[in-house]
Amino acid sequence: MGLLPRTWSQQTRRWVRTTLIVLVVLFVLGPGPWLYLDWKLGRELKAELERIEAAGEPLTILNAIPEDVPDDQNAAVLYQQVFQVSFDPKYAASSARGFSDIPNADVVETDYLSQGTSKALARQVLSDPRVVQRLDILREASKRPYSVFDIRWKDGPAVSFPHLAKLRQATRWVTAKMLMTAADGDVDGALEWCEVGLRMSEHAAQEPTLIGDLVAIAMQAVTIAGAERVLDERSPSPAAVQRLIKYVSNIDMRAHFVDAMLGERASSRWLFQEARRNRSGFYRELGVWGDGLNYLPLYLYSTPLGEPVLKSDELAYLDLMRKHIEAVRLPSREAASRLDELEAEEHRIPVTAPISRMLFPVFSRTNIKSEYAIAQLHELRIVLALKVYKRQHGAYASSLTDLQGTLSWKLPQDVFSGKPFHYQPRGDGFVLYSLGQDLDDDGGHGPKAAGKNWKDCDIVWECAK
Repeated sequence: MGLLPRTWSQQTRRWVRTTLIVLVVLFVLGPGPWLYLDWKLGRELKAELERIEAAGEPLTILNAIPEDVPDDQNAAVLYQQVFQVSFDPKYAASSARGFSDIPNADVVETDYLSQGTSKALARQVLSDPRVVQRLDILREASKRPYSVFDIRWKDGPAVSFPHLAKLRQATRWVTAKMLMTAADGDVDGALEWCEVGLRMSEHAAQEPTLIGDLVAIAMQAVTIAGAERVLDERSPSPAAVQRLIKYVSNIDMRAHFVDAMLGERASSRWLFQEARRNRSGFYRELGVWGDGLNYLPLYLYSTPLGEPVLKSDELAYLDLMRKHIEAVRLPSREAASRLDELEAEEHRIPVTAPISRMLFPVFSRTNIKSEYAIAQLHELRIVLALKVYKRQHGAYASSLTDLQGTLSWKLPQDVFSGKPFHYQPRGDGFVLYSLGQDLDDDGGHGPKAAGKNWKDCDIVWECAK
């Protein structure tokens, strides 16, 4: 095709050639082949949607959202007393309260948690009657089984989640309360606040979206970082330990992540449905007008000729999501090779599947954060068991094998390596660590070590005493 401008990319030239060939075939042979292709792809798409439905998985975001629950079981009713968020996008940001009206709120949310603020100032802020009341409400809310906010799901991809930012903020206040309670000598009470933070993160994970799950993971990380400081030189009672171990044992971060991926797939199908409902203006709504020939198929979707291409695009998306969901159901070490293949496949999505190209590779490796959270929860259980061992024997176990001999439950393994966690008594304390994503033994050096980040270091828990 020497007539095509040399300035066009090879991919663009290939797409234009394909389009011209299709137009020639249509002109010469008539609509028969196009109609057959449309029928064939329609059958394949219908079969895939029926497979999803038969598996009990949501087809639309309205199928994925939590059902309404009684107010006395709904934590969101209590959370709203603290957050006062609006889900109308016109007012969502300006109407949220949380703890933003508390004097010196920033020092509790940031400096105190990073050990940069005096205990006296933190105590003064945490003693404010408004803070005390809101923390009590959060504690009661965390005990409820469900959290169903009045989210405007009908807004499709434009839906907003202002409550998630407030939940994350509230977790920092709960963690500050945990640290202050421990500083006052009440270690068991501090663990109760730890459980409050973890229960709140479970509520965030109930949102059937990837952002909800990622916020839940962030909330859990803040809570566990607080627990690590609480337990560094202190030992709770065996009863308090057993309560928290029992709760943590029932947290299933992988199931939360899979549910989030199912919700993302259901939500993203809105784009394909909207392309059919609003053929003439769909590409303008996406804001890709004038974005180059890479999005020419979107313009084609505005005509009847685009229907087979749209079906092919949706099938490509559903196929990739099915493979992603199958992979993330597995532990990281088993999913790694599959995700490598998927990552390469995502980069080969043809230009004739523009919606799929927009949606991928946003999910690439997001499961690692979930696996990281699982490793931290496993470490929390092991550390709590080590604390009880020290109370009973006067010193920490010399090995995890010795610790296992005193337990009625099986110690979890490192989710990344599939082998026992690394554990070393060190002075009066110990270091416990997972190998992390890179599977390299860095000798118990975590992300705070020079030249390290969370992706290429051990996941470490240290106790001084």
